[in-house]
Amino acid sequence: MSKEVLKRLFVKGVVSYLAVLLLILTVAVPAIAVMAANSVNSAAIINGQVKTKDIGKRAVTAKKIALGAVRSAHIKDGSITGADIGDGSITNSDIAAGAAIADSKISYSTKTKRLSIAGDAFTPTSNSITYTKAFGMLLFGGGLPGWFSAPVSLPDGAKITGFRFNYLDNDSPEMTAVLVRRHLTTGAYESAATAGPTTGASADWRNLNGTVEKPDIDNDNYIYSAMIVFSGSSATMIAGGIIIAYEVNGP
Repeated sequence: MSKEVLKRLFVKGVVSYLAVLLLILTVAVPAIAVMAANSVNSAAIINGQVKTKDIGKRAVTAKKIALGAVRSAHIKDGSITGADIGDGSITNSDIAAGAAIADSKISYSTKTKRLSIAGDAFTPTSNSITYTKAFGMLLFGGGLPGWFSAPVSLPDGAKITGFRFNYLDNDSPEMTAVLVRRHLTTGAYESAATAGPTTGASADWRNLNGTVEKPDIDNDNYIYSAMIVFSGSSATMIAGGIIIAYEVNGP
């Protein structure tokens, strides 16, 4: 084959190559232009083709999730922490009736409570004492020493914060109210709180705030009782009762 023929074939091949390249550019360049940034929409994506690896970290926000679309089956067991729960969002209805929440998991607030012991709950410590009970009151009639007692039941671990004696005394004899505790091993008695003795005379009912000496209730070692002591008898000496204020940390 002569050089002239080879030359013609080469020129023809180049022309053909350029023609094909021009055709490719004519078709591809517009297509590339169509694939500009942010130009791919949902219609251009085959359903089910977007995979986990195609989604950037933290790319899906709450606004992108349909309401009610997330089910319990989608949440991994043990994956929800306190940081994922809004403060104050858990209500009583969210807790199962049989949850059996341990007491150690509950932070109790300190509550102040009161125990009232009416005057007619007291009984004499001697058969020689005369008295009258009426409408929750105790009237001492005579037979010194005029000692009366009543049992006291306070929760173990409670702390006594107040001891008050309610009375009417319109005569010179005095009255004293005492909270007594007896040690279970030694049998020794000691005062836990005292109000009195009363002073002066008045036809009005009065309240005498006493002093607390042993505030901590220890039912493991002590038995508690209240006492009212009359130093004399008079128709105008009436014990209304005792009010004990105490604090507890619990239900």
